[in-house]
Amino acid sequence: MINFGVEEVIVRKIVLALLSFVFSSVASASVDFSGYAKISGDISVGANKNIVSLLKTTNGKLKEVATSTVDDKGRFSFMVPVDESGFYRIDYAGTRQNQIVRLYLEKGLSISLDISSDSYELEGSDTYLNEVVQDWGRIYNQFIPYTRPGGALTYKDYFPFLVEEAVPALMNFKKSLSTGDEQFNRLMKLSAESDLEWASYQFLRMPRMFHPKPEHYPKIYADWVDRNKFQSADYLKIDNAVSLIDNYFFREALRSGSPKVGEILSGPLQSIGPDDLKEAYLQERLKPFLERRPSDEMYFQMVDPVRKYMSSNESQELLFALDKYYLTKVGSPGFDFNFENSDGDYVSLSSLKGKVVYIDLWATWCGPCKAQIPYIQELEKDFHDQDIVFVSISSDDDQDTWREFVDEEDLSGIQLIADSESWRTMVKLYDIAGIPRFIILDKNGNIVDLNAPRPSDTELKVKLEGLLSQ
Repeated sequence: MINFGVEEVIVRKIVLALLSFVFSSVASASVDFSGYAKISGDISVGANKNIVSLLKTTNGKLKEVATSTVDDKGRFSFMVPVDESGFYRIDYAGTRQNQIVRLYLEKGLSISLDISSDSYELEGSDTYLNEVVQDWGRIYNQFIPYTRPGGALTYKDYFPFLVEEAVPALMNFKKSLSTGDEQFNRLMKLSAESDLEWASYQFLRMPRMFHPKPEHYPKIYADWVDRNKFQSADYLKIDNAVSLIDNYFFREALRSGSPKVGEILSGPLQSIGPDDLKEAYLQERLKPFLERRPSDEMYFQMVDPVRKYMSSNESQELLFALDKYYLTKVGSPGFDFNFENSDGDYVSLSSLKGKVVYIDLWATWCGPCKAQIPYIQELEKDFHDQDIVFVSISSDDDQDTWREFVDEEDLSGIQLIADSESWRTMVKLYDIAGIPRFIILDKNGNIVDLNAPRPSDTELKVKLEGLLSQ
């Protein structure tokens, strides 16, 4: 064994650190940063947990893409890849933030911000487009007090502001848009229009001391009504588009009367063009269901017509989390399997309707599973000619091994083998951490017990007799 003195260890650490710095510097020098945008700045107003976040517009809503810790001198910075020019936001105080800090980022852009409580200064070699964004931001900031809960501000305050100040300011801003960048002009115009409309609907949703009657509404609310409103793909690039759509249809439901349950989600989709925007809107509407659960009937009436639009991994995970709640309760329909039996035919749960179903999830390689087989066979004899079926579903990967075992052991009942995809779905849906696992379904195929007693447990026979007597 070689021993080093303290001084030698320190020297070795310094040398290694220097080498690491040299190598990292060489590696950094080879990286092409032309596809990135750099944002740095100083902030003189308190930030949540000393964190500044960068939010990117993605499918009509904001998504956090980077965070930066504010140092003891109030400095922060971001270096982010930019695949396409578009809108971002700086967030440092959440709903307490008194201003919108929206940025238009392009590849190679480098800008600096000096953020105070209600304004910010821009610096950089090419800040022109972001100065235009900032011009509208100064107008938008006047909306912020009206988009927060507060009984003191009512429609008597907001409607005159909307008609006399906000709408003229929007018209003048749109007329002044002539940057030479056609895409920017188009998106900036739509963003400003969306901001005004979103704020006007958001105002109506906030708690107030008293609310307007239909005759109090200014004409602009009626002007915004359009059955083909959200057809442009540009809405996908507007950071509050999904929230605007939600606010718009909430207002429309109040104005025209409550829609039928099955049309609560599907109805608005007729006015939304891009499928990505439809999906983003549905995600926003469905997420609250994770906490505020509709009734079973209402949930499926609302969700089933729109499942075809929920194709992304994020949507599928959301639907699975929602469905799991409704599909694992006692009385909910059991997983409607359709698996191959030992004769090569397929058997589904729906084909067993009218009989109590006792399911054994097992595998030929599972010792505890095989130990239960004699008890299952005894139960099959005890309940012969009664309205009950014993279904054994194997998770074996090798069908030949499974078939040989079924034949050699002369297994009775309904012997099935699950395909890998359906097995994974069942495992995830029913939280199956291990096998054997036993499930009881009633004569209608509905869940009685997802973690039923084993065949060797005397309690099982009593439970099955009770079900058969109902």
